[in-house]
Amino acid sequence: METKRREHKVYNALECCVFRKTKEEYGGLSNMASGFPLVVNNVKILSSEALYQACRFPHMPDVQERVIREKSPMTAKMITKPYRNTSRPDWNDARIKIMKWCIRVKLAQNFVEFGKLLESTFDKPIVEDSSKDDFWGAIRQKEDSNIIKGTNALGRLLMELRLTYNQKRYSSEMFVIEPLDIPDFKLLGEPIQVIDARESFLNYLQKEMKFFDVADTKAHTYITILPQPTIEFVHGRTLSPKKPELTGSVHVSPAQILTAKPKTPKSTPKLPRVDPTLPTTPSQSPKTVKAATGKRANKAQTTLF
Repeated sequence: METKRREHKVYNALECCVFRKTKEEYGGLSNMASGFPLVVNNVKILSSEALYQACRFPHMPDVQERVIREKSPMTAKMITKPYRNTSRPDWNDARIKIMKWCIRVKLAQNFVEFGKLLESTFDKPIVEDSSKDDFWGAIRQKEDSNIIKGTNALGRLLMELRLTYNQKRYSSEMFVIEPLDIPDFKLLGEPIQVIDARESFLNYLQKEMKFFDVADTKAHTYITILPQPTIEFVHGRTLSPKKPELTGSVHVSPAQILTAKPKTPKSTPKLPRVDPTLPTTPSQSPKTVKAATGKRANKAQTTLF
């Protein structure tokens, strides 16, 4: 397993979505990027880097508190340097799972902005350009600076997340993140609880998109958009679209927050995407990739470890 983790891949930077500095086009993919706040166990954490580093020391809540208090993601990382020899005993085995969990939380709680960024990469390889870390990232070669070589673990995890996002967008799986099934998965002395970002996403729709009015009602088992129109939501809320063209019928199981495949009657307009400014991005299934490139997608390239 460790051999696989250390397997280096070779990328052509001109054909990839490369990120290094957080202010660059794809900089938001970095754990060092600010502007993607998180909440875990009702504790505010300003970056996925701070969350990842805090998970390194579940047995040292005082260190965790110092890490998550930092406004700068880089400073949060540097604080841990003196304590790295006392990291959780299974750190080398657990760090991939923990990083994957952290970026899933980042997407769930920043769904529109981070989702938009993932969409902008289309189906290109995502690579973290690093000067010295060839595990989480990849290093440019002296002979040819456009050739980047490394394990690129973070980039590959982001590609895996992008694939899930394209295939299961708006399903509950994208918003409800279970805690990892590993020993001592704690924050500030307390076991990490389930992350449920469904309510905050609906609040975003109401506040930012201004598509819906919200009223309390009894619990329902499905969402339905009626020609009148109203939406009956599974969590016991009724959302009424303000725009008259939002008509049609969408049926969703209780396990979902929204539907990925709305069933719209032929006589009514299609329902718009949640964010009308987002470009339409096809689901990156093997068939879609084959149709677009003439080559069948290799699932092993997008699934990490």
